Amino acid sequence: MAKVKMLKETNYNHIMRNVGSEHDDIPDDVALRWAGNGIAELIEEEEKAVDYTTMKPKALYDLCVSRGLTVEEKQPKEYYIEALTKADEAAKAQE
Repeated sequence: MAKVKMLKETNYNHIMRNVGSEHDDIPDDVALRWAGNGIAELIEEEEKAVDYTTMKPKALYDLCVSRGLTVEEKQPKEYYIEALTKADEAAKAQE
């Protein structure tokens, strides 16, 4: 599950999600889709490690795009995992 802050109002699972509200009950794939479409923004949680191997290639691609990584579409999941892992390592090196 992902934590998001709503940028646009939407009705999800018969519950109105208002602009500015935060929700931590959103499935990862939905949260990534919302982030990619400008409906919500992901709220970073430092202590939560992401297991990229359980994600589908499309979700990995969306995550790369939401992080501002330049990647090609329709690649194997290993391609996206490598890009995300390198970005994670670079972010940790800057801390």
